[in-house]
Amino acid sequence: MAAGVPLTFAIPGKYFRLMVTSAPVSVDVRKSGRSIGESAENVQAGYYAEPADGYEGFTIQSATAQTVTVAISDGLGGYDRTVGDVTVLGVTAVSVSNTGGAFSTTAPAVTNVDSQVLAANAVRRYLMVQNQDSTANVYLRFGGAANVGAGSIKLPPGGYLELAGYCSTDSLHAVADQATAAVTAVEG
Repeated sequence: MAAGVPLTFAIPGKYFRLMVTSAPVSVDVRKSGRSIGESAENVQAGYYAEPADGYEGFTIQSATAQTVTVAISDGLGGYDRTVGDVTVLGVTAVSVSNTGGAFSTTAPAVTNVDSQVLAANAVRRYLMVQNQDSTANVYLRFGGAANVGAGSIKLPPGGYLELAGYCSTDSLHAVADQATAAVTAVEG
């Protein structure tokens, strides 16, 4: 879209979302030729409107030339995604990169005595631990000794713990409430 030139779309819907912007835009959601209170100034990708009675069209304007992608539908719909790097502003340097990578699968020995089943891993972005035992409960704890009971995460037979996105990088300890338990761990 050209800088400073409003683009008006006569596309009705019930849900509107800015999917991609490279700079702030202003959005005016309209019905019967009037703004319906779902308008916003200087917003970026992620802004959405869901007027109770829908809308008949919308206008987008930007102070800078840019490509803008929107999603519209007759009901709640769409998708959430992150591409590239995410930077959180206003806090001490936090940056999460969507880099992908290999998974490592292990079958750690878990007994009725606490043991470290995964070492601390500063680049861990994914973790799944599954209790594959048919009768034993497995208890997990990050960064310290696991115990049967309070302070540990209980995985019943067949249960699993999955962490994606925000994932602990601490070591992982496990203990079973029986002599041994079959466990599989996947990290990446």
